[in-house]
Amino acid sequence: MILAHPLIGSAVTGIVLNSVDVSFSLAELNILWVIGILGSIAPDIDLILSLSLRNFDHRRFITHSIVPYPILLGILYFIIPKTTFYLFGLILFGLGIFTHFVADVFVGGVTLLLPFSKKLIGIDLQTSCRDFCFLDYWSSWPMVVESLVIVLFILSYVCGYIDSIVGFVFTAFLFLVSLGMAFVFSYLGGRDRT
Repeated sequence: MILAHPLIGSAVTGIVLNSVDVSFSLAELNILWVIGILGSIAPDIDLILSLSLRNFDHRRFITHSIVPYPILLGILYFIIPKTTFYLFGLILFGLGIFTHFVADVFVGGVTLLLPFSKKLIGIDLQTSCRDFCFLDYWSSWPMVVESLVIVLFILSYVCGYIDSIVGFVFTAFLFLVSLGMAFVFSYLGGRDRT
């Protein structure tokens, strides 16, 4: 779901921001949008490690477990000012993380309870390629799912759920970065990373 996480995060953030009866300035809305999108890609920070470590399955790392996030969100709750804006930012960041886990469950699963359990929870729709094979990926079930997410993202923008141009541009930027990462992982997938 390397391409879909920022799109899902943006769409969910847009739906939430358009559904609540709270008024924010345009600048605050744009910041909240970015926070929600960052939450949706936060668990993939471990992809940096996968570039340098051999046989590193990033969905079996602590960033793909629900265990550290209540702790992180709890610490942030005690640090941030208790205004509606900051609390919404915290909620949207947590919701973004949640959407990441839901999406990853459909493409092989995640170790939700690591370090307490190493059990992988999810549906295995991954390709047969062990390393990330870009061409195999484009013809796989995860890519079909990502294509549907992209269509839903575009529809949500057209229908007005996503009305922040900053949120849309930021999401499009992250989508392009994700596409570039997909090519990099595809290239490194068949090479020796030592």
